Amino acid sequence: MSTPLVVFHRGALGDSVMLWPWLRAAAARRPAVTLVTDREKAALAASVLGIHGADAERREFNALWREGAEITPTAPVGEVIAFHRSGVWEHNALRMFPEAALRAIDARATRPLIDQLTREEGGPVPLPRVDHPGGPLVVHVGAGSPAKSWPIDRWPGVVASLRTRAINAPWRFIAGEVEAERFTRDDRAAFDTLGGRYLATLDDLRRAITPARAFAGNDSGPTHLAAQLGVPTLAIFGPTDPTLWAPCGPAVRVLAAGGPIDGLGGDGVARALTELLAIG
Repeated sequence: MSTPLVVFHRGALGDSVMLWPWLRAAAARRPAVTLVTDREKAALAASVLGIHGADAERREFNALWREGAEITPTAPVGEVIAFHRSGVWEHNALRMFPEAALRAIDARATRPLIDQLTREEGGPVPLPRVDHPGGPLVVHVGAGSPAKSWPIDRWPGVVASLRTRAINAPWRFIAGEVEAERFTRDDRAAFDTLGGRYLATLDDLRRAITPARAFAGNDSGPTHLAAQLGVPTLAIFGPTDPTLWAPCGPAVRVLAAGGPIDGLGGDGVARALTELLAIG
């Protein structure tokens, strides 16, 4: 396709990064691609993908939700895709983008959906694996819910297991502000024992992941981000379905419990991470 594309999407980091293979494909074949989302996610996508990012809280975008709002038409856009449905919003969007074909998708951005949208753009754009042989092993210990978080107190055993296999890379354990608020006393103690560091921004997260030799994390936004940065990634899944939510990247290994995430033992995590590191 050769017309500009504007995408409206609001959601968690993982849901936002799930769009990236499609947005990368669109950016390779269209004159312009704009993602309208939360400001920090818009800036992250713009920086990594080279697309335009726009803050969804801008006055003109908020006006799309109001019946009878004053709408100013924009420069020509060929297609608008929104990940929500609203009669008022769609009516106003057609006034803002009078030359555009409007498509409203009332569904979350699962892997099958993004694969379909990517095929419509002509297929995926190759994403190279990034190798940092001397880099740290980075682990993000959090997730959107406790049910998706592998027990933090099992990570020391994984560290010890990899050292017995002559893998002596430095480790970096990280978490976000949500984890800082949600951790139990035991979680916080285990995280502190691991030398864990809390990150405040998405830019901090990107800078922590970029130099990694490999990354390990739960079914979470940081794991999706690591995969899309080309870093070898181990994604640890519990009750969620990896056929719908697995991260997309050039070197992704999924370890799925198929049920409660604490059913995965440390030996299995250590073995999966070792195998990931062995793939050149």
